[in-house]
Amino acid sequence: MIRAVDDRLTTPGRLNAALAAAPRLADRARLRTLLARLEAGCRSPPEVWGHDRDLTGPGMPVFRRQVRVVVGRRVMYLGVYAERERVDFELDGATTHGHVRSTCAATRCSPPSGSSSCASPTAG
Repeated sequence: MIRAVDDRLTTPGRLNAALAAAPRLADRARLRTLLARLEAGCRSPPEVWGHDRDLTGPGMPVFRRQVRVVVGRRVMYLGVYAERERVDFELDGATTHGHVRSTCAATRCSPPSGSSSCASPTAG
């Protein structure tokens, strides 16, 4: 399911609709939890794990997931972005998504909303 959403073959909304149509499905609660993470923008197992263990809770900033950045004619997605703190980072990289990754220096991109950081955007 994670890969299907990441590859844009389906959406968390469509999967939730299918789940609603199968009320007796085993492990519904776990599936609902996973779909909630996908709706929050998680697109890989490391992002789901990070969401649950490291990126939420007291003292943590609000993170936006899969933030779209346009540089010229290229579209990139920042894995995790804390707008107020002006920090973005990638949790999983090409090993999970299978996309080419590059740094700001290589792409000469401007970080979103005046961010001081631009780590490993996803070329899309």
